[in-house]
Amino acid sequence: MDYSVKENILMLIALLKKHGIRKIVVSPGTTNVMFVASIQQDKWFEIYSSADERSAAYIACGMAEESNELIAITCTGATASRNYFPALTEAYYRNLPILVITFSLVEAVYDNLMPQVIDRTVAPNDTVKMYVEIPEVKNDIDLWKANYLINKGILELTHHDKGPVHINLIDAFSYDFSAKTLPNVRVIKRLFVIDDLPEIKESRIAIFIGEHTIFSTECINAIDEFCSYYNAVVITDHTSNFRGKYSVLGALITSQEQIKKEAISFDLIIDLGGITGDYYMVDTKKSWRVDPSGNIKDRFHNVEIVFEMPEITFFEKYINIAKEHNYTADNNSEILRWKNLREQISSQIAELPFSNIEVAKYMSEFIPDSCYVYFGILNSLRAWNFFELPSHVQVFCNVGGFGIDGGMSTFLGGSIVKPNILHFLFIGDLAFFYDMNSLGNRHLGRNIRILLINNGCGTEFKHYSHPGSMFGNATDNYIAAKGHYGNCSRQFVRHYVEDLGFLYLSADNKLDLKKQINVFTDEQCEQSIVFEVFTNPKDESDALKTIRNIIHNVSMKQIVKDTLGPSNIQKIRSIIRK
Repeated sequence: MDYSVKENILMLIALLKKHGIRKIVVSPGTTNVMFVASIQQDKWFEIYSSADERSAAYIACGMAEESNELIAITCTGATASRNYFPALTEAYYRNLPILVITFSLVEAVYDNLMPQVIDRTVAPNDTVKMYVEIPEVKNDIDLWKANYLINKGILELTHHDKGPVHINLIDAFSYDFSAKTLPNVRVIKRLFVIDDLPEIKESRIAIFIGEHTIFSTECINAIDEFCSYYNAVVITDHTSNFRGKYSVLGALITSQEQIKKEAISFDLIIDLGGITGDYYMVDTKKSWRVDPSGNIKDRFHNVEIVFEMPEITFFEKYINIAKEHNYTADNNSEILRWKNLREQISSQIAELPFSNIEVAKYMSEFIPDSCYVYFGILNSLRAWNFFELPSHVQVFCNVGGFGIDGGMSTFLGGSIVKPNILHFLFIGDLAFFYDMNSLGNRHLGRNIRILLINNGCGTEFKHYSHPGSMFGNATDNYIAAKGHYGNCSRQFVRHYVEDLGFLYLSADNKLDLKKQINVFTDEQCEQSIVFEVFTNPKDESDALKTIRNIIHNVSMKQIVKDTLGPSNIQKIRSIIRK
């Protein structure tokens, strides 16, 4: 007999080894037999038997205390794991790292007259620091989830205050124990300020920044200096709030449907910030995460190290490493490559159908440099991410919960706090009408500029790339939201906002937009403004499709040629021949 063939169990055993969890206290049972039978033939583990689960967990407490090691315990189903609670309470308050390993059969359903099936998902607050549930592995996503969650659970045992963690695996029982070896699995590490940091040896490096608070000047300078030593590029969207020498707004490039994957791929991505509203992602062989909280986040599904330290500290440390190794500064071929590609694409954007994207394309040139900008999700943020904003504009969007329900209220709250700064909101019809009552708040000032894109249905569901669009006009019935909120009435919003004291503007075409743009962006206007722009779903979809299909089959080789030019290419070839 060898290991169970179940992939989540193989993943668990392999990661126990990688994280050095050798001692396991086992109680007799059936639901955990695939795991126990697998480890008992592996001489690497030290296995101890205890028929009483209550006693088993207390034995683990003693082992953890005296060995200063991570200790695992495992038991069967029914109420067996309930008997762990007294000892886990002890471990919680004494900061003892006990890993609870339990199993549930895939066909088990809580509270459905099934024997030995209980709900383990909820435990007393002072028994475990974290509960993770590992799925049965049926595909690559399941395999990634298993790896990510097991790593996350094990790392939590010693994160800040030590303490117990519960891992529950879901699987169908199998009598097949024919797996001869354990898989080569990814182990995630967490490093701190006091640790020695690994050297960066990769050649193509990027820093990816999701939604982020405003960067300090010192941090921007540190990131720029890091990029100059490591020939890195900073990939951003507007909510990143980062505009350094080595940054590029990525969406116009990464959204191209026919761009070759190698052109937007890296060897290493250093991941910062929160959720990104830019769905068009770059690719990487591996990633590192820098997060002052040390929380395990795996945006690219291949994070290897989480650095628990301030971002500026991370970059300063690697700048010092570069100086110690006499790295050459002023390396910029990667940022030149990306900026050149963006310029190629941008120069080929023709006249677009009148749409959110066309409005963003035109209006982005008129936004004052000293203002704050808010975007509604999803269409407005996507549209504006294709185009640059002035360098000092600060950008915000509710990408945390990613709902349409409070974008305008959030924007208005910001405008109240900074009454002397002009605040712009670019928002779609569903998000506007969802939150329109907030415009009646009596604390609002004169610094508000709202541009409402009204397509009469929530056009997101009718874009060519959205699954809802496959139903044609039937999408309007219940998938989209056609017919609500005045059905694109030319009077509804006008009367509402004018009665509340706003100046109302409107446009049905680009000519009307141009006529009103100076009034809408005028910093001296003494009245807050709502600018309603009417578009239609077909133009919205056509504009998105057009801007995502500007270039065709662009490869990394072509980008290098276009960036360096023929003479420099020839110089490099002559050097290589030598």
